[in-house]
Amino acid sequence: MVLTHLILLATTTAKFVAALPLDSNTSPLPRSDVYFNVQQAAAGAVPLDKQLMGLSIEFGNAVDYFGGVDNPNAFSKQLLQNIVDRSRNPAILRIGGNTQDRASFCENCNQTMSSIVLNDPNDPKGTEAVEVTFNKNLFNVLTTNVPTGTPIIFGLNFRNNSYSLAQAEIDSAFRYIDQSLVMAYELGNEVNLYGDFRPPDYDVNDYASQMREWIPRLRARSSATSSFQFPSFAGPELFKPDMSISELVRLNVPQSIPGIEYFSVHGYPWNICTDEDAAKVDLRNLLDHQQTLALLDQYSSEISAAKPLGKMIHMGETGSVACHGKDGVSNTLGAALWQLDYALTGATAGIDRFFFHNGKGDFYYSTWEPLPTDTSPVPHINPTYYSMLFIADLVADLKVPRVAPITSLDSSSAVHFAIYDNDQIQKLVILNMAYFNGTTTRSRREFNVASSLGSNLRVRRLTGQSSDARTGVTWAGQSVDASGSIIGDLSIEKVSTGLVTLLSSEAVIVERE
Repeated sequence: MVLTHLILLATTTAKFVAALPLDSNTSPLPRSDVYFNVQQAAAGAVPLDKQLMGLSIEFGNAVDYFGGVDNPNAFSKQLLQNIVDRSRNPAILRIGGNTQDRASFCENCNQTMSSIVLNDPNDPKGTEAVEVTFNKNLFNVLTTNVPTGTPIIFGLNFRNNSYSLAQAEIDSAFRYIDQSLVMAYELGNEVNLYGDFRPPDYDVNDYASQMREWIPRLRARSSATSSFQFPSFAGPELFKPDMSISELVRLNVPQSIPGIEYFSVHGYPWNICTDEDAAKVDLRNLLDHQQTLALLDQYSSEISAAKPLGKMIHMGETGSVACHGKDGVSNTLGAALWQLDYALTGATAGIDRFFFHNGKGDFYYSTWEPLPTDTSPVPHINPTYYSMLFIADLVADLKVPRVAPITSLDSSSAVHFAIYDNDQIQKLVILNMAYFNGTTTRSRREFNVASSLGSNLRVRRLTGQSSDARTGVTWAGQSVDASGSIIGDLSIEKVSTGLVTLLSSEAVIVERE
């Protein structure tokens, strides 16, 4: 990475330090040689999108996250600006989720957004709005309360099965927002879970028929050329197995609808939607790389169906634990490490971008909490925000970033990625996913990377006190304060031996000195 760029980041100054000083009570593990055929890996490397990590924002919480007209949420705006400052690319925002299918446009309403929330304690999603109305000011918010040029994927209501409702929404978007900022429209969220809002026998053929009718009509409402993202099914192949990208492609559906530019699937590895499923949620499962591989493998047929059509495929809504996440799991350093493993491994499997879901209040998997809550008097980030900074720094100085997994070296806890600019190796990402809860001796591992990057190295480190740390996490020695600003000296470790040491539950970017 270009040092001058690093020095200009945030308002900090780069500080070079020796390789990580280890506590005297840490126990060394055998050294690992990170040896692989650099040219062969380059031949198999795939594009690494500079906007690999995006954000999915629950539609009904858009004003909570971004503020009102002439009153932006300064915390959120600064956090988004940090990503731009480091990667030179804004994070893509998908405004959607369950509440996009509870929303309707109201031309004469005074409030930017108004929601009815039942706060049902017996419903894991009881804090989500059951009805949302919005006016034209929402489009002003999505344009001016975020960094300039931030792309939007805008969700439309399909659950109500009312074409006129969806038409009113897209008409308002065509009228009130610069269409160059709208990456895509998304008609419906997780149609395969609609239940009582469609007949019991509603299947992929019914869905295909409606998409073939609705999307062309909606696009024709404007002279501007608009793109759509679909089908945004909850997956892989849940509840209605015929509702899948592969089946839609077999039926020639996306090929026959002009404007389909993005495929989207949704997925969460765990959930707390029932007591039985909640009991299975354990941070150690997220940290198991083999389980992450198994999760992504379930989408292989979706990926292989979409890719030949030349369209991008998004993990359009995702997170660690469905039904808003689990406290002590989704809001930890371990979850941030999982997001890195999941997104980078997913990129090598063919998924172009990942949109991590966010909502206000009890959404423990949220990247940040935009407003004070009963349990937190000030807005705050969760450790998963640092995974976005990690990726931003990883791609910032690369013109044509590409990534290759070094699977021959991986285990359940050690994960390796080679990062190229075109065909030239530039960096390594190494994750030590070993679990550590602070009650035992913290293990360490040494990785000899001299064969690929040489002996003189620079290392930036994601670390914290334990796998389940919710606070005190740092990325390259820096943290985020209550205003959303990055504080502290940028710490770049210097290594002259080719040996990089990682404690349990740490991740590093390694590059040549």
